[in-house]
Amino acid sequence: MIKLNTPYHVAEENVTVTFTEVKNGSITGTYTNAILTGTLEGNVLSATFHNTAVNAVGLIELTFNEYGFEGKWKNGLEPGPMRGKWDGTIEADLEKNEVIGYKLYDLKEYTDNGLYSFIKKLNDILGEAGQMEMENQEVFLDNFYKQMNAFFAKHPEFIYLAKITEKISGNFDNVWFSLFIENDEEMMERFALKLDTLRDPGIINAVLKAEHLDISKINDDYNEFTRFSNLLSSYFVYSLDNVVEQNDAEELAEFILSISASNKSALSDDENAIPDQILDVLSGLGFDIHDYEGSSEINSTHYLKNSVSSGYDYLAYSENIISELYCS
Repeated sequence: MIKLNTPYHVAEENVTVTFTEVKNGSITGTYTNAILTGTLEGNVLSATFHNTAVNAVGLIELTFNEYGFEGKWKNGLEPGPMRGKWDGTIEADLEKNEVIGYKLYDLKEYTDNGLYSFIKKLNDILGEAGQMEMENQEVFLDNFYKQMNAFFAKHPEFIYLAKITEKISGNFDNVWFSLFIENDEEMMERFALKLDTLRDPGIINAVLKAEHLDISKINDDYNEFTRFSNLLSSYFVYSLDNVVEQNDAEELAEFILSISASNKSALSDDENAIPDQILDVLSGLGFDIHDYEGSSEINSTHYLKNSVSSGYDYLAYSENIISELYCS
């Protein structure tokens, strides 16, 4: 099903690759600063690649379909698992969005304007999908989620948005759901901190250490601060289950309230942007603190430097989170 001498667009690298046949079954694919050379058997091209821009070689396998191909690759020529993704879409079909749903999304734009902007755009996409016939809906969302996964693979600090996408997509009963987080086990291994680490030295200090970050740069550079807050959000959503599994509302409430610059860290955050973002993330997961009016007193047992009085009922809030995530 490969289409020779036809441009394919690869969203992961924003490049166009064109395939030609050298002799029976032998195929080359060329794109910016690189070439693929391999053998086609049926719809599967098994090849090697050489990227002259970075002097890299490796193995790649492309499986072609009606609209493009799904690819996987690895660096080096030794046999082994191919974990890289490299999917392409026939450029002529990119213009048929209303028919087959193939469209290129600027997912950086989705993340540039904050969490609620992301949620709005996501709801718009799901609402659009919900109006389609099932056949077109599946193709439309499959294309969108593939691009989202590719974006997360390049920008893992935003992986917490995948958890929110799962939650919001699941709330659309009439929307076919196909989100699959690539390399989820690797993400779990990277971002899910153990309970002892969360308690001491605390999640902020643990993330600084794990990511080899310079606290002075975070405090002085807005872009570095923003990247850190996104990283922290990803560590938070992957580590949350370890705290929730203790089935202790007081501990969970203390953990949530401890994510503050004033608690056991050298982080500067005069406007409390980071704890606000964590609460926004929890809201995106369906847990809105504004639904819990009433005061609470949270003691400093595991996570807090000092006990905290709050104008919201964090104990009831935490009980609800535990009920939904742990007891359900």
